[in-house]
Amino acid sequence: MKRCIGMNHLAALFAIIWCAATAHAQQWKPDKNVEIIVWSGAGGGADRPARTIQRLFQEKKLLDVSSHVVNKPGANGTVGMVYMNQNVGDGHFISMANATLVTNRITGVSPLSYTHITPLALIAHDYLVIVVKPDSPFKTARDLVQQIAKDPNSVSGGINARGGTGHVALGKAVKSMNGDPRKIKLVIFRSGPEAVIAAMGGHVDYAVTVVPSVIAQAKAGQLRILGIASPQRLRGALANAPTLKEQGMDSVSSNWRMVVGPKGMTAPQTQYWDGVLGKMVQLPEWKKDVEGSLQEFVYLNSRDSLKFCDQESVDKLKTLTELSLAK
Repeated sequence: MKRCIGMNHLAALFAIIWCAATAHAQQWKPDKNVEIIVWSGAGGGADRPARTIQRLFQEKKLLDVSSHVVNKPGANGTVGMVYMNQNVGDGHFISMANATLVTNRITGVSPLSYTHITPLALIAHDYLVIVVKPDSPFKTARDLVQQIAKDPNSVSGGINARGGTGHVALGKAVKSMNGDPRKIKLVIFRSGPEAVIAAMGGHVDYAVTVVPSVIAQAKAGQLRILGIASPQRLRGALANAPTLKEQGMDSVSSNWRMVVGPKGMTAPQTQYWDGVLGKMVQLPEWKKDVEGSLQEFVYLNSRDSLKFCDQESVDKLKTLTELSLAK
């Protein structure tokens, strides 16, 4: 009888310990500084939202700890991904990522992909835009693309990711003009703003980048927008900029924005970030920032973001194969 009581007490003790451990795991939250890693240079399409997120984390007290942004550009995001994954399973590290999560492996730029990280939240769609300096001889995107199709070596362009969404937008346009996407003459820069600066200085004939990287220069008359790879015209400052589709080119391309964490994050960690990021995207300040950058507002939690990546992998493989850009 005493042995039975002892065993019952032991079982009860184990149950208490297990429940306490489970409750502790379910209540995971950062207990030290959170690092927000940007896989491109300062001022780029990923850098600005990262700094907005960091500011909102602190101002709105979404985190109980400090946070800061660090830029780790290089190799189409591979450098930043490798840096983040030095902390496998650590929820104190998050990164801004984009469509290169799926395109890098397809194009052979890197063996790494979204399967090597933990998707946390899809937060925006960024459409691609083709820009030139104000005195460029190319007056429309159609003029430019026809010249690329006719004589690829006569025109050079700047992008920040070979085989990325900018390359996809341009490749689709060139193919629609009966050109060969593989022969497009391109210079790869560390960020979209660097490509834009090169175009403004005449070092390349044009640049393809995301809309937020060109708004200020477009308003100031420092560059001219030839076309946007969006489904329809954008609003605000770029309302008069024509789409590529309007100009007879079947080309729509978005460099979506996603927050990710290192590979091997636990369920309690992803649940925590679901809560924080889910609150953040509903803030008026976040929505205002997205609207001001002429991005498309969207939000998917960690589970749905993984499903999104799965589908994007299928879609981008098909597109890049059609463009002869898949390895």
